Amino acid sequence: MMNRKKTLWAAIALAMLPSAPTQAEESVIRVYSSTIEDRFGEDTTQPSSTVSLTREEIEQQHVQNLQQVLQSIPGITTDLSGGDDVKIKFRGIENQRYMGEPPGVVIVIDGVPVFERTGKVNIDLDNIESIDVIKGGASYLFGEDALAGAVIIKTKRGQPQEGVSLEHERGSFGYQRSVLRAGGGNEDLTGHIQYSDRDADGFYYLGDHWARTWSGNLAWYPTATSDLRFGFEQAERYRDRNGSVKGATQADEDPEGYTAARDYTRNFNIELSRLNLSYATELSDNLALNSLIYQYTDDTDFWSAPMSYDGDGQRTTDPDDYKYVTDYSQTQRGVKFELNHYGDRLGTLLGLDLRRDETSSEVSALRDFKTYTRGPSTLAGTQLSDDEGWTDTNALFTELKYQLTPAMTLTGNARYDHIELRYKDLQSDYRADKAFDVASWRLGLTRELALGTTLFANASTGFRTPTLSQLYRTDLSGDSAVANNPDLEPERSLTYELGMRHRFMLGGWKSAVNASVFQINRKDFILDTSGQYSPSSSSYDASGEAAIYDNVGGVRSRGLELQLTTEPHRNFAFDLSYTWLRSVFTRYDDFYQTLGNPYGRYGYVDPDSFSDPANSYTLVHYDNSGNEVPRVSPHQINARMHWFGIPNLKLTTELDYRSSAWADEINQERWDGRTLVNLNAEYNLRVGSTERDNLKLFLRIDNLFDRKYWVIARGVNDSNGSPATGFEYDGVYDEEDLSIVPSSGRAWQAGIRYNF
Repeated sequence: MMNRKKTLWAAIALAMLPSAPTQAEESVIRVYSSTIEDRFGEDTTQPSSTVSLTREEIEQQHVQNLQQVLQSIPGITTDLSGGDDVKIKFRGIENQRYMGEPPGVVIVIDGVPVFERTGKVNIDLDNIESIDVIKGGASYLFGEDALAGAVIIKTKRGQPQEGVSLEHERGSFGYQRSVLRAGGGNEDLTGHIQYSDRDADGFYYLGDHWARTWSGNLAWYPTATSDLRFGFEQAERYRDRNGSVKGATQADEDPEGYTAARDYTRNFNIELSRLNLSYATELSDNLALNSLIYQYTDDTDFWSAPMSYDGDGQRTTDPDDYKYVTDYSQTQRGVKFELNHYGDRLGTLLGLDLRRDETSSEVSALRDFKTYTRGPSTLAGTQLSDDEGWTDTNALFTELKYQLTPAMTLTGNARYDHIELRYKDLQSDYRADKAFDVASWRLGLTRELALGTTLFANASTGFRTPTLSQLYRTDLSGDSAVANNPDLEPERSLTYELGMRHRFMLGGWKSAVNASVFQINRKDFILDTSGQYSPSSSSYDASGEAAIYDNVGGVRSRGLELQLTTEPHRNFAFDLSYTWLRSVFTRYDDFYQTLGNPYGRYGYVDPDSFSDPANSYTLVHYDNSGNEVPRVSPHQINARMHWFGIPNLKLTTELDYRSSAWADEINQERWDGRTLVNLNAEYNLRVGSTERDNLKLFLRIDNLFDRKYWVIARGVNDSNGSPATGFEYDGVYDEEDLSIVPSSGRAWQAGIRYNF
């Protein structure tokens, strides 16, 4: 605790050092950190690291997924899982998890923190107006799960959507995209409607995916100081497997996954609907009101859990042999109010956030199967579970921004969440509930040292509450192998950050640099004490005691982030981002790895007598304290060079580097680094009498030199399914047990856009 206090006071003291005279003046102080309006990029007194991307910057990259958009931002890693579904992670937080867990980063779409069941972002890339990235604990604004930050997405609206736009493009692996948009308006009313169609066969076997999306926005301006906006997005999506294969041998010999293409989940059918109505008005010269009402829905069905044995107890590796089909739906409804007061030296924000999330999930047997070679069969169509859940969130939040001097601004945030979780098992009528009261905060300071140079420092917190499944696992699942633990505490994070924003001339280039150093202390993260992703049959530890979900560990992440951007000069411009990051487990003293077949006829045996991995299993204990967090590359570099030597033509060369990292918590297997070179060319041609009448042609090539690499590698236990082991448990954990997504190699796409 003493070291933490020293770090914070050192940062604040540094920000208060004497500086050269500035041109700062006492003026109206505004609070821009609205959770409704998403205006973070406008605030030069923001005490946290922020990055803003405009619609133009996103469209000029001609990307197929958010990973390509965000890879130039320091400190961000992404897990791509088929189609354009991306899980976003910041600064090494939650990199040890990779299934359906939330990522520790809040995804906010039009003011709403969207609860994505699989932790991934389901958003139409063609409907993005801007993206703001806030790093550091962000629960002080957004509440639950903002352990490491927030990604704030605003959908398209307003005057830029006027006219008609037609777009079409094609690319590698059957990729096609078409967009039609029309909009218009006058001083009192503006609106647009858009249809987007994306389709691809995919590089990977059974990797096809598509999305059909209608979206639009209507804005009415009843007075000069108020507006009423209605936005909607209706989407149907499909994706199959995400491209993972089992083991290094298959990744090398069969990267498409034709052999044993058995991701844990497959065959996703998704229907999304987003409706929101916002109202903003200036109540007086220094008082404004923002309000939002919304409903977001997600209806999804998918397969999960590849079968080991069919209904007759025979071994199966058929890619369509899955145990379960899940029909899942969720509805988010809520209202928000924000009152923003701005004055000569003090700006304040007071907000109210009322929200209800409703979920329902029914799991049935997809096919006849056996869990073991012996015992009864589960017949296809058997209902295995049917439940409903509710999460009610009532929160108050506030921000105070005070101008201490013309060059120095102090910012304080606080939020209080009352969260109630309720559950009902429709098969047994069992009910459970739990409530949490959690406070979060941020304290920050900015200091203008000279014209164009600002130093900032902050400390901020984030939290995540336990789920009812973690609290009452036995009661909810009927599986006595994992016991209830109603005493679980929320996971928490505390971030310290010191940074600088500086504008200067670099040679002849107008340049801007953002740099920061940070430390995140995450404590009490929750995992199963029997080991991560252990099969339920091995959830009993070596002593025979049932496992529980518990606050088993902590993580410390330290790093340096640097981002340099330049404006065009002598037909060139360039951007550079660099991240140095080290994330270690500060506490993780009980980790159990399963070796052998947890479904074998002989069950658990002591490690000393373990000799028949095909028919038995054992548990090996590790103390991972001090180990590096997996899938955290210590060094990341993204460099982009832009050339404007021919009128209306822009050429961009991108170099993207990731250094080697561990693929597992025990730090045994490595995930090799890679360097990729990408190219992007865009040509604009005026074809009409107005600025809006233009034709745009583009070509993008990713992985120009066709490098083979692993997109991601993950390992936990000994597992079957590798060609090198004959698809049998061999009792050894090595590179053949990794779940690997191989690269697709060189890929291209080309397209045309016509605006009029």
